[in-house]
Amino acid sequence: MTDSVTLHAIGPIVLLLFLGLVAATASRRLGLSPIVGYIGLGFALKAAHLEQMFDASVIHLLSELGVMFLLFDLGLRFSPDRFRRNAASILGLGLLQMAFATMVFFGLSLLTGFTPAQALLVGITLALSSTVVVERLIAERRQVNCPVGVAASSVLVFQDLVGMFLLIVIHARQPGEPLLQVAAGTVAKALLAFALTVLAARCLVRPVLTYIAKHSNEEAFTTTALLVALAAGWATGLGGLSLSLGAFLGGVALADTPYPPLIAAEIRSFRGLLLGFFLVSTGLSLDVQMLGDAFWTVLAITAGLLIAKTMANIVASRLFAWSAAGSTQLGFLLGQGSEFALVILAVPSIRQALGGDRISLLIVAISLSIAAAPN
Repeated sequence: MTDSVTLHAIGPIVLLLFLGLVAATASRRLGLSPIVGYIGLGFALKAAHLEQMFDASVIHLLSELGVMFLLFDLGLRFSPDRFRRNAASILGLGLLQMAFATMVFFGLSLLTGFTPAQALLVGITLALSSTVVVERLIAERRQVNCPVGVAASSVLVFQDLVGMFLLIVIHARQPGEPLLQVAAGTVAKALLAFALTVLAARCLVRPVLTYIAKHSNEEAFTTTALLVALAAGWATGLGGLSLSLGAFLGGVALADTPYPPLIAAEIRSFRGLLLGFFLVSTGLSLDVQMLGDAFWTVLAITAGLLIAKTMANIVASRLFAWSAAGSTQLGFLLGQGSEFALVILAVPSIRQALGGDRISLLIVAISLSIAAAPN
């Protein structure tokens, strides 16, 4: 009896893993990001009415873990020392890029019928760029330490902070609660959590990891990294903040040690697998009929996203005293949408506020903009 129940529960997950592998491999062969392949798989399953094959609660749990590991990985790229070294670019160019891109998309959203509050949310969300895509392009072009690479990475750090703030405010706000009051309380809690994270990193996490690295095996090192990510998410959840913030802060704690590259390599497979479940669930949430009827609208939104964002990035870079050539390169490098934006749009309260049809259009447009980036 137990074996049959286990087989019944595991079977759909094994099938989904196999289909995810096929989708990721096919997207790579086509020169596309696996992000597009996973979302496309979810969309195809929904179109074929096969979503009932998979336990919704299991997929939801795996999706939540995928979001946590995505944000944990973003936290690994952020450290107080790095912030101090690149503070001018992060707070200068990063702020300008977010401000210009947000204003552009805010205006366009107002013209398409969004309320001012909705337009601001859409503007901030579309202003974010893909860390996964940009970091890979920088590495492939060997620009990690050149001015363009450093500037792009600095902008991504600022974007991650803005996206994280937006995400925790969304999770913290209750219906009818004043937004400014929620934002102020969230900022205070987040700053306190960040301060405690830095303290824990210096006094606890770094010594423990150093000891494990010297005296234990690889499995213990990986387990400790995973424990930090999950425990930080659990702690912030108990404190009234989102699990996502905890995962991000767990990454920050480990980023303030000598081991971020090793940890990133160790958890890459976990992150990729679980993020794939999130992206499949995103595809499953799309409205197939509506998107079929709005094919040309989707293409127009995608083109508008790429053109408007690239131009906004170029203007911001020029105002930050970059050359025309460097500004153009940065503009195109940061011109796509973000996987972080997909996380924000997947929040149930955001789907309710913006409407399912609009969310579907934005998700597909963001995915296509990521697909348009070189891979």
